[in-house]
Amino acid sequence: MRKGLVIPAQKGEFKMKKILLLALVMMFTFASLGMCAEDIKIMDLKVLEMPPQAKRGVAFCIFENVSGKDIYLTKVESSISKKAEIHQHIKENGQNKMVPMKKLKIPAKSQYALEKGKDHIMLIDLMKPVKSSETVKLIFTFSNKQVIEKEVKVTPRDFSKKDKKKN
Repeated sequence: MRKGLVIPAQKGEFKMKKILLLALVMMFTFASLGMCAEDIKIMDLKVLEMPPQAKRGVAFCIFENVSGKDIYLTKVESSISKKAEIHQHIKENGQNKMVPMKKLKIPAKSQYALEKGKDHIMLIDLMKPVKSSETVKLIFTFSNKQVIEKEVKVTPRDFSKKDKKKN
């Protein structure tokens, strides 16, 4: 009558297998969550210094989408402005014009640059002057639910160059 007979070594092996299985499940779960959380990378983020009287500011960067799906930038927030919008440059009736976009497509497995004279982040209703000694926080929200918070030092500008060109 061997009913109910458990050999201690076998009982210990069973517990070990359960623990290993649970560890593997947790590892794959956390790995998959981590992969989603880093589909988008932000590089070369710049917020430009603005003249003291400026009511608007501007930010540029490069987005990299490492996923196999298109992802959209859907929202931007800023610590120095009441509002932040994604803007694009278009030509309308021979005139260059900046217009807000509801979202910005970052194609799968590619980079998308926001740069001067092209698409950019417009910081609207600045709450204080944007000085080169400042640090600005920007929060980017994407269609894949990824949120990236970045702090960046304001990039200094030489406003005298602009004045020299006018003379």
